[in-house]
Amino acid sequence: EPRTEPDTKVGAKPKTEAKPKNGAKPKNGAKPKNGAEKSESKEGDSSTPTETPKRKLTAGDLVKFADDLEKEEPAEQQGGQDDEAEEQGSRDRCKNRWLQKRKKAGNVPEELLSYLEKCGRQDTTDAVNRLVKRGKGGRFELCLENAWWKETHQKFDSVKGKDKALGYTLTRAKALCGGQQGLDQALQTGEVRQVTEDGTTYYVFKEIQVTHEKGVHSQTSCEGATEVDHGVHSKFKDFVQGYDLSMLQRNLQTVLSKISELHEVAVFNTHRKNPVNSLVVSNLLREAAAAVSELQESMSMCRGLVSMFVANSQQPFLAFPAMKAKAAEVKHCLRPLLEVWRLHYMSPHSQEDAEVLLLLQRAADMDDLLDQDPTQAVLLYQDSIRLCVLGFEYFGLMGRLMKRFLLQGDMAFNVTFKAHWLCHGLLESHFLSPRVGACYGQEDLMQIVRRMVSVCTRSRNPVATVQKAMQKYVMALHVDYSRM
Repeated sequence: EPRTEPDTKVGAKPKTEAKPKNGAKPKNGAKPKNGAEKSESKEGDSSTPTETPKRKLTAGDLVKFADDLEKEEPAEQQGGQDDEAEEQGSRDRCKNRWLQKRKKAGNVPEELLSYLEKCGRQDTTDAVNRLVKRGKGGRFELCLENAWWKETHQKFDSVKGKDKALGYTLTRAKALCGGQQGLDQALQTGEVRQVTEDGTTYYVFKEIQVTHEKGVHSQTSCEGATEVDHGVHSKFKDFVQGYDLSMLQRNLQTVLSKISELHEVAVFNTHRKNPVNSLVVSNLLREAAAAVSELQESMSMCRGLVSMFVANSQQPFLAFPAMKAKAAEVKHCLRPLLEVWRLHYMSPHSQEDAEVLLLLQRAADMDDLLDQDPTQAVLLYQDSIRLCVLGFEYFGLMGRLMKRFLLQGDMAFNVTFKAHWLCHGLLESHFLSPRVGACYGQEDLMQIVRRMVSVCTRSRNPVATVQKAMQKYVMALHVDYSRM
């Protein structure tokens, strides 16, 4: 029990001990208490931690503290130097947000704006923290009357203009502008300008910085020739004239007759010898006839329904009109569009409008050539030559208009890589049927061929699949040509 009393006193005495406020002297009787505390701690339990004694404030400490306050006061009152207590490594968000609003409003000086755009991240942080201050009313304001900003801006200007000015001798040697006359012409156009410094004349070249933006957006473009190459056209004409279309038609008839003879022999002979083979041949003929009938239906506009031309009202963004209906609209609206352009929109003094008129005329003439006689197997010799000439003139006008509008930032008359296929089709026009030119009638052909090939892939390897599909396709063409 005698030991418990000093323990409670030891725990209570540090609470009563207080620091001197405002430099006040410690109260009387502090020394006996400290002495009693030491004696009690010695007599008490050795396991209790002993507290380190706190040093008293002396008069020298108070004087030093007052001197430090006097040194910080004039530093805060200086307006030319900014010695803020905040860390320069982190950017003040409030100041940065305020400065960004000023930049959007256009209230930032040009010199500061140029510096912020071209300096690094740390320099931008220093500029925001040093140049944006709070005024007397607590609002932010921009302070450019700053020694740090003057020094930084001066260094920035000196670095910005480094190694851009040359003397007269080096100018003529590096510019290669054709002597004095070329240099005078460059001075008149503004490509070179004179700068005089310390009595010496320098020539500064105009530099243009080109930036390239990269993004996820992709764009397909195709260049076209502005003129028809007459040399290539003459070679192509000689190449076409080397073929005799009459021989082609006779060869085609001979081949078809041989196929029909072989077919009849195969049908009658297999019917006598092997009825299973005759059944297979009849099934092939039935499939070929069905494919031909479906092909003829898809190539005609008899099946043109309203749903092909109008999108579904319940799902306008998912169901679009049929592609062959779109192509039919474009084809049949081409001639009226030509007349509307000629009468209402074309300017007689504009070269671009005249080229658009010629472009529409070439496109309409190409469709007229293909639609002359739909029963023909191939185009006539004169028609194939005329179609090639119209096609190459069409692409020449398309390329010229595309380049001209691209320079204006407009994507009008832009073509894709599919135009290259049309060029090959023009080169082979004397071998192809005119009905192939009716693009709206061929949109369903790929689905028909796909279904035919899918039937041929049953339990066959790739080579056998291709051979079987080609046999069916040849038989379908034979039946189609035999009906002409």
